[in-house]
Amino acid sequence: MMITNSPFHFILTNSDLSTSDIIHLLARVPVLDGDNFNEWKNSINHVLLVTDYDHSIRTEFPVEPVTVGDNDATLAERKTAYEKIKARWERSDKVALMMMDNKINPAVRGALPKEPKNAKEFLAKIEEHYQSSSKADGSTLMMKMLNAKYTGQGSV
Repeated sequence: MMITNSPFHFILTNSDLSTSDIIHLLARVPVLDGDNFNEWKNSINHVLLVTDYDHSIRTEFPVEPVTVGDNDATLAERKTAYEKIKARWERSDKVALMMMDNKINPAVRGALPKEPKNAKEFLAKIEEHYQSSSKADGSTLMMKMLNAKYTGQGSV
């Protein structure tokens, strides 16, 4: 598969992607470093969508079926279907969390929840952090200061 510079050049399903394709897509996601939240969010959402690991962000955790009436003949069938849906949701959530966490600068990660419940909540907390927190501004300034280098001319 050929991946071009345009992130929307193709729309694929998870079955169309090899592991190397997924790694290549993830490598194109910028590291969240304090001043690039919108770019990071758009990129990570794109990768999750294309790889079909956005399922846990798009849907709520499935509800386990309960017995209906005294003689529920469909319960076993509904439980089997539930287990498949639950397994897909849990895998999607775990991979989405790992992908997001992998693309966050450790200095920024320290200001975010340590043990997020799920990927949807984690993404919401990150967005909330960048919309309402002055820590985001402090983090950005700190990263700029730590990465500043003296060039031999003028000031830092």
